Amino acid sequence: MTSETRVSIRLYWASVAPTAVLSVLCVFLRIDQTDFALAVFGGFLLILGLDQTAVLAMSGRPRGWAGWWGGHSATALAGGVFAAVFAASGSLALLSWVIVVWAVLAGGSNLLRGLRMAVDEPVRRDWITLGVLTLVLAAAVAVVPASVVWTMGLVGAWASIVTVFSVIAALSARSAPVGETGSEED
Repeated sequence: MTSETRVSIRLYWASVAPTAVLSVLCVFLRIDQTDFALAVFGGFLLILGLDQTAVLAMSGRPRGWAGWWGGHSATALAGGVFAAVFAASGSLALLSWVIVVWAVLAGGSNLLRGLRMAVDEPVRRDWITLGVLTLVLAAAVAVVPASVVWTMGLVGAWASIVTVFSVIAALSARSAPVGETGSEED
């Protein structure tokens, strides 16, 4: 298994719990108050950013992941703090803005991460798929008429899909054969 695959698997698992909790909150609660929606999404971003930062730090800050961290995790931390600080404002425009900005930067980072990987890297398509899914979230939130219920419904649907996809990606990457350019590491 290559180091790219090993780090990817750890990042997939790190994102499962926060996205699963976000999914449950958005799908089973009818979030209709903007201040609560900002707190929920801001909390998700903070936990996601901290989890992913911890994974990269514990992996020895692997080479080539700094750009992904900046676009995905650092923006999650910044967006989470921003949403938490201004949650009391109850601004629907702020909620939409935080979701769209983070989703564009995170989705773009995932997409670029996948495109920059070797073609035979087992996790390449998974990063591309996660990037496209997150960019679709950004587009949907930007296009759908602003409503807290609709916005959080879209976020919940995205979180549900990403949770299941991340579990499948992590499990399938563990059993993927090493490609010709991949290196065997213990």
